[in-house]
Amino acid sequence: MRNLLPTLLFPFSLSAALFSACLAQDSLGMNPEIIVTITLTTCGLWIWLWEFLLPYDKNWNRNDQDLGTDVIHIMVQGVITKVAKPLYILILFPVITYLSETFGNDKLWPHHWSLLAQEERSGQHWRTQPGLPQELSGAIDRPL
Repeated sequence: MRNLLPTLLFPFSLSAALFSACLAQDSLGMNPEIIVTITLTTCGLWIWLWEFLLPYDKNWNRNDQDLGTDVIHIMVQGVITKVAKPLYILILFPVITYLSETFGNDKLWPHHWSLLAQEERSGQHWRTQPGLPQELSGAIDRPL
């Protein structure tokens, strides 16, 4: 039982966090960015606490004197994420506009096809990609 709890802690905690986030979005109508921040922080602290009390691997709890590095990493990732979102929009908007004007909207994706035909075309695209692992290629063709 002691080995089972650390193994199941992360998937159950993450599932509960995602369920709570969806519930908060639907019932409270909160801003998704706030919900994600609260959910990830709460779930991260919860998992950190249990990882400290009941570690999956005791070697992971050694002090490597890298707390400062971890804090800097979190701060830099947060800033990069906030900065990258507008940059993606600034870069991709002109590209998509150019492609749409050059080739026309009808040429970029067959939106006039039925949804089933579009899904099948999308599936054919992924099945024909070079370098697709055989296991994945077979999984695409199998019914659910």
